[in-house]
Amino acid sequence: MHISKVLRLKAGDTVSVFDGRGHEFECCIKSVSSGEVVLAVVKAYLSKSEPAVHITFAQAMLKSKKMDTLIRQATELGISRWAPFFSERSVPTPDHKRLAARLERWDKIGRESLKQCGRDILMEVSSPASMEAVLKQGQTCDRKIIFWECESNPLDTAVPMTPESISSIIVVVGPEGGFSAQEIELAKSLGYVTAALGPRILKAETAAISAAVLIQYCFGDMGEKAELSDC
Repeated sequence: MHISKVLRLKAGDTVSVFDGRGHEFECCIKSVSSGEVVLAVVKAYLSKSEPAVHITFAQAMLKSKKMDTLIRQATELGISRWAPFFSERSVPTPDHKRLAARLERWDKIGRESLKQCGRDILMEVSSPASMEAVLKQGQTCDRKIIFWECESNPLDTAVPMTPESISSIIVVVGPEGGFSAQEIELAKSLGYVTAALGPRILKAETAAISAAVLIQYCFGDMGEKAELSDC
């Protein structure tokens, strides 16, 4: 076991554990055996590692294992919900069996990343859907943003920077070939605002990480109002 064989902890030592739902527990190790660790809860408290703003990140399906990497990085960056979708220029739709295997792998990656980065709430990963369906899922969000390489206005020009008045955001990023004009018009008709990620054309995976960091800086817990951990 990790506690005994890697960390080499023993009875009397203290550890912090979490339930994946926003609660942390300070515990004392009562006993350690080959197949079991018995803990006693000393203190329970709410998570300090989750942003106050709920961020849904809608990502167009990418080729090969790029999505695996983005799941890990999105978890690290505090994204609340990952919503993959198929756009006009996405890779061909995998069959049901292959898609189920991907979802299972993404869940495992998310859980591993959760432990590594110290989050307390597991990022929700939705089943891939159509772009229209995902756009409609974001209708109740306070801010609806779609990053588009043909847009010239940066985020702080396109979207009002009023983090205190919002609790939820949906961010949409496209596939390797970008969005079609029809897809952008659909998004705009549903109330989405287009924003740019700078003057350069970014690879899809670079655009995704850039968008996540930018949103967390402007509205989440990576900006000027962020509270540092007690480390």
